[in-house]
Amino acid sequence: MSTLSESQQKTLAIIPHIASALSILGSCSILRDIYMNRQRKMKQPYYRILLGMSLFDVVCSTSICLSTIPMPVDTPGVYGARGNAQTCTASGFFNQFMLGSILYNLVLSVYYTLSGRFKMPDEEFARRYEPYLHWAVVVLTVGVALAGLPLTLYNPATLWCWLAPYPQGCETAWGEHSPDLVCERGYEAWMYRWIFFYGPLWATIICVTVLMGILTFGVMKEEKDAIVKRNKSYDVTSFGEDQYESHRGESEDSNDGVDSRLGGDTDAQNNNDNEHLSGSTNDDTSQNSSCSHHSNEHPKSDLIQTNYTNNHVPSKLHHQNSNTSRHSNRHNNEFIQFNTASEVHDTSRSPLHREESVKLERTKKMFYQALLYVGVFYLTWIIPTVLRLQQLFSRPIPFWVLVMTACLAPTQGFWNWLVYRHGPCVA
Repeated sequence: MSTLSESQQKTLAIIPHIASALSILGSCSILRDIYMNRQRKMKQPYYRILLGMSLFDVVCSTSICLSTIPMPVDTPGVYGARGNAQTCTASGFFNQFMLGSILYNLVLSVYYTLSGRFKMPDEEFARRYEPYLHWAVVVLTVGVALAGLPLTLYNPATLWCWLAPYPQGCETAWGEHSPDLVCERGYEAWMYRWIFFYGPLWATIICVTVLMGILTFGVMKEEKDAIVKRNKSYDVTSFGEDQYESHRGESEDSNDGVDSRLGGDTDAQNNNDNEHLSGSTNDDTSQNSSCSHHSNEHPKSDLIQTNYTNNHVPSKLHHQNSNTSRHSNRHNNEFIQFNTASEVHDTSRSPLHREESVKLERTKKMFYQALLYVGVFYLTWIIPTVLRLQQLFSRPIPFWVLVMTACLAPTQGFWNWLVYRHGPCVA
């Protein structure tokens, strides 16, 4: 811009070199990590989406890194211009690839919503949606970039070559033409900016916001349902323990009566019974050792069954009639059933509740990861959106807005790398 001082022009020319270099390093780091672990990561949609996003970011960031160098030498109000119309056209063509990185943010949000909110497996997403989403992003981005070539839309645009009229000032942001300047290139560029970039950008921002809202309410509902289920489980467990205590007292009283009726047995019978129990104990020990890998299924129930058999069932019961044996076994089985039922509802041991907890934890991690990626997307494009709004309302653009746009617009690859490297890991 001709109203900028020379030092301001230098500042705006230098910043894109640094910001774009950071973005290139970040995106290349993501690409390298995916390539080094391609046997595993290329099977998951999350990494394939990041792969496409990073590829587009590397292309456009490399072009933006040239900053004002490809602009024609005689461009007024620009520091460091060393090119011509052809170099500026080539640079603007690749700068337009930033649209691909923007659209991949939408694809990533769709993936998070379907996977986190609607529990769609990765295999189903890869089969039903992913190929079409990749093709849509590639075709739309490359097609729009190619469309700008015959329309001569790629010209100097203050910070770098992009969709702009030439010479500067021949057309306003609303398409009004200057009576003093005739546009040599980029005629009606203001309209194509909306069609080729700002329209898709703002539509993506709106869609991503809606999808994040759906995901947020889904995670809140899932967490609330998990709390309700856990509370119900605690109530059922407490009820089972109360029943167990009352039934245990009845069982002990019944066994005391049986012991009193069996008090006349001889010592020989006791010795025989002790030998019988000793042999049974040894058999049980060998059996338990051979099935030790199942010992964690119902440890409390097994322990109670063993203690109940040894402590509350006298050895003399082995020589009584079938009625007495059935009476004792009935109490024993009912006793074990109460404990087993209580154990099933114990949230700290039940495999069902553990699985639900794992799913909820993964959903929450996915939500936080999605939130970070969306935050990076907003951070990158909120200031350029403010810049465009000021142009629409014909407001003077503050220098700090230009500086922030030069700093943030080319850096999404760097922020993506920070989330990828240090954010929550889900895949």
